[in-house]
Amino acid sequence: MGSQEGLMAEQIRPNDFRIRTFSEKVEDDVIGLVNAYTADWPYSIPIDASVLSHWRSMGDRYQPEQMLVAYHQGVPRAFLHGERTEEFFDVHLLAVAPGAVSEGMELLRQIESVAASGSHSILGPTHRAWRWYNGYILGHEPLHPHWERDATEAFVRSGWLLGHAKVMLVADLSTEIQRTPCPKGYEIIETEAEPEFSASVFRFAAVHRGMEVAHCLGRHFAGLPAPDGGSVGQLGSVGTDERHRTRGLATHLVLRSLQHLRDWGASECLIVTEFENGPALRAYENAGFERRLNLNLWSKDSPQGPHADVQSECEPIQ
Repeated sequence: MGSQEGLMAEQIRPNDFRIRTFSEKVEDDVIGLVNAYTADWPYSIPIDASVLSHWRSMGDRYQPEQMLVAYHQGVPRAFLHGERTEEFFDVHLLAVAPGAVSEGMELLRQIESVAASGSHSILGPTHRAWRWYNGYILGHEPLHPHWERDATEAFVRSGWLLGHAKVMLVADLSTEIQRTPCPKGYEIIETEAEPEFSASVFRFAAVHRGMEVAHCLGRHFAGLPAPDGGSVGQLGSVGTDERHRTRGLATHLVLRSLQHLRDWGASECLIVTEFENGPALRAYENAGFERRLNLNLWSKDSPQGPHADVQSECEPIQ
């Protein structure tokens, strides 16, 4: 993706307004903007040079020409982390300094012009942002939170659409996890999980007649502190094949995963799903989760095409 069109390394505008693309020269400014922006966010810790090194290890997904920093009178005011794929232009993060709505809007205008040239739909932070900020911003799904006023205003004034919201739920792991028997006719096994940056990952699956029919993926962030001083875990994706739903498989897998995280030292566990996903919400709440944060999805159509409905990694659990 590095060869795709983007901005020049630096653009100079009237009133000493400048836009620079990501490079070693702006690393400290990016770290400062992101950390100031997320300083009071729950389930978040400051990023550092190791995170930026991780970005550079991501092959074609690393697109510095789509990662923009806005300056006003030499002061960094906003950072937009973009990625252009075959289907979408993703804004993984829009970090703005207090009062820097206009700078955020200008960065959005820049990437909107790039997206329009390829008929890309433009999406605000989705679950795909985890590949960049896993365990550093809102656990595994660093979506846009409801309380960030200046960045929200930049999206609104730029004509972005507020889509269906998600909810983050939290389970307290400080007490014993309830236990349920494995549904009859199934075996629970631990399977190999794809490694993730900054996390220890595990995956449980339900097997029926030699075939996997349900799964629960989980991760432990040893470096992400919970409010009580323990560490944080997160579940997702969770799913059950349609023919095997309503048998309690996913609920059993979730509870098994919560116990696994507790054994690893986690004192809280997060999970994210859509408000419209009633079966999942009920099942998670029955497993001990409580609703905690609203997370918003933003999108904007390119002039040539409609925006897509982006689904969570978390499927209905039954």
